[in-house]
Amino acid sequence: MGVWYGTLEDLVILNKRGWIFDLDGTLVDSTKQIGDSINFARNNFGYSELTVGVIKELVGLPINHFLQDIGLSQAQEEEIILKFREVLKIEIMRNNLVFPGVKKFLIKLKSQEYRLGIATSKPTYLAEMVIQNSSLKDLFDVIQGTENFPPKPNPTC
Repeated sequence: MGVWYGTLEDLVILNKRGWIFDLDGTLVDSTKQIGDSINFARNNFGYSELTVGVIKELVGLPINHFLQDIGLSQAQEEEIILKFREVLKIEIMRNNLVFPGVKKFLIKLKSQEYRLGIATSKPTYLAEMVIQNSSLKDLFDVIQGTENFPPKPNPTC
């Protein structure tokens, strides 16, 4: 099966049975990647690092949550986030740590003809990079980031 990335609506419209997963902290342990990348970006702009404990609490939330302690303007926040994503792309190309048992479970679901999707607070292109550079390559039918969706934690979604 080739890789096809549609939208989450495609799973519903096609009336297929499917599972939708979060990515960070659910399928992959990205705490170190995200922590190293955000701390590099924060240091680059003269801000202190976040502790591992804070990073673990924030993994899975939109990246601006990692900057709320420093009171930035919108322009400053965007600049730090760009640096963060630049560093994160390099980390994603190096290694993506899939949690034990995840691949086996997903293969079992695929063997039962379930469609598999990811809904994440990462931009779609970064989520796709994670999957393509992991042992989960070719298992997902849909990967959707926050483009055109309000990010979590949004109680209306």
